[in-house]
Amino acid sequence: MCALVHESPLHVRDTTGRERYGRLLVAERWHEELGRASADEEFRIVVLLEPCDDVRPTGPVAVCVPAPGGPGRAAEPPATYAAEGEVGLDARTLERLARGRVAAGLALGIAPRQVFGPRGPRWQRLARHLVHRHQRQLMLEAAARALWAPQEPPAAAAETGSRLQEVAARARAALPPGAPAALADSLARVEAWLAARGPVAEVRAWRRFREGPVSLAGDIWAVRALAERPQEALEVARMRCFLSRAASADPELELDRALAREQLGYAALVLEPQRLATARAAFSSFQRRYRQAYDSHHRSYWRDARALQERLLEAAPRVRALRLLASLLELGPPVGMKAAAGWEELCGRLSPCPSDVPSLTDERDVRCRLCHLPPDAQLPRREAEECLNRVDRALSRQTSRLARALVADVLSAGPEPAAERLLKAVQASQVASLPEVLDEALIGQVRRFLAEAAVRRALAPVLEALQRGRSPGRDEISHAMARARRALERSARALGAS
Repeated sequence: MCALVHESPLHVRDTTGRERYGRLLVAERWHEELGRASADEEFRIVVLLEPCDDVRPTGPVAVCVPAPGGPGRAAEPPATYAAEGEVGLDARTLERLARGRVAAGLALGIAPRQVFGPRGPRWQRLARHLVHRHQRQLMLEAAARALWAPQEPPAAAAETGSRLQEVAARARAALPPGAPAALADSLARVEAWLAARGPVAEVRAWRRFREGPVSLAGDIWAVRALAERPQEALEVARMRCFLSRAASADPELELDRALAREQLGYAALVLEPQRLATARAAFSSFQRRYRQAYDSHHRSYWRDARALQERLLEAAPRVRALRLLASLLELGPPVGMKAAAGWEELCGRLSPCPSDVPSLTDERDVRCRLCHLPPDAQLPRREAEECLNRVDRALSRQTSRLARALVADVLSAGPEPAAERLLKAVQASQVASLPEVLDEALIGQVRRFLAEAAVRRALAPVLEALQRGRSPGRDEISHAMARARRALERSARALGAS
């Protein structure tokens, strides 16, 4: 066995800022199981306390082997932590590790003395180098396989870079203006990866490949196809572009789309160009079925959209009344404006296509050129119902606020008998049918009524003092006039006055 002395987790942030999770192991002697990272490790650092010549780690594993000079040992106690992943090693062991070597299955580009200094080991530095070089190796291996297939790629990474430069240059020369964007983007990503110099630039280029080495290989197949078979590659790119945009809600049609896209691969075009005729036939079959389905979808969607729009337009008087009532700041802050805006947006979205038949004038068209209806579009029925409910709730709240304001003013009005005031209050509260008849003229009368009521309430203390034969004070008059002014300014502000 490997006589493991210490084991601890080790976390490090790579040059992109992403957290990487690995493990730090300290062992007396070498064993092959130390040289393989487990499934839950993105990297592994192994420190041996005894020298060994036959150390062969694989993958993202670095093994720190001490120089000969007597057995090393872990400091007492065997493991002491100053921070996560740090283990105490005596000065003699650190010195032998600094004179030793760092074994790995890939070129790390870091010397042992850069890891083991007089102030202790720098695990983070070694881990960042290990993670970065392992990612670079995976990218280079994926690029080499895509570049030399069906032959075996060479071992030298320099040959991969130089050949990819040549292929990319030929592809750039073959790329015409107006080429499919997906093909041009693949070439641009590969060129950016080739031009990257230094760890930071490399990582920035890697970020453009969403699935890492797999995405890089896919882009290289596209670039290679463009360089070796430019006309066929452009044709495949156009068909793939059509398929990527022709999503639908029909499961059978989606299966045909997936099958057609699978046959239209750039790798197949390079390795088995004779299969292109079969791929064309599968694409043509899907395209024909798709256009028939889109025509039916276009007709039924806009037929149902007209009916849903008519239902929304029935609420137009209520929305108009809601906006008019919102201008009455005497009732308080306006409510329901988002609901009214949502209603208007929905009505515009459901405006029907000018043509019953979808305008697909070009064989590459996936959507109608007039309405751009997506092939998987669904009517916003639930959204429309929720919008109407919000409008009705907001309108009910506004009319209730108006009724309360009218009733409060009637009940606080002049010295009429209580029974007559109560009767007027009941009549004033009957505003349920107001939205059906409300217009600018009527809302203006209501605004004037509420403004006059507010002014009367502001001046009431002064007028009552005069009625009782008492001369109101200057401060009392100034306070009443200020309240009346604020009431009038609030009404004017609703009309846009500064």
